[in-house]
Amino acid sequence: MTSARAEAARTSTAILIVGHGSREIRANVEFEELVAAYRATVDERGQAVTIAHAYVELAQPLLDEALSSLASSHRRIVVIPLFLFLVGHAKNDIPIALARARAAHPDVDFLSGRELGVHPWLSAADPAIQPPTASSTG
Repeated sequence: MTSARAEAARTSTAILIVGHGSREIRANVEFEELVAAYRATVDERGQAVTIAHAYVELAQPLLDEALSSLASSHRRIVVIPLFLFLVGHAKNDIPIALARARAAHPDVDFLSGRELGVHPWLSAADPAIQPPTASSTG
């Protein structure tokens, strides 16, 4: 592939959804199912965006590996951390991984979202409302 063709192929955006990772395989499977559902929604809308996932620890692919892989084929990578609070991984590990990726791939635009945070609805929720049980949700 010529360098002009290679550069043209690198014009798209990737969204990298980052989770913690777990020793419990089912937890990682659930995270990957969430990412797959989001990918399907993006695909249904006809958006030309790659949706990928990574973990900070305990599961594969690790964040550094996913960033490097996506950087080889995308000009922009948007990192979305699925962490509730700004602690440890969201505060330190993700920014450090992004700094390494930026140094290794200076021609790629790396952006990052913030931690999810707590929606005001959670503190206003009525404690008398009973959440569904596992048996009632399928």
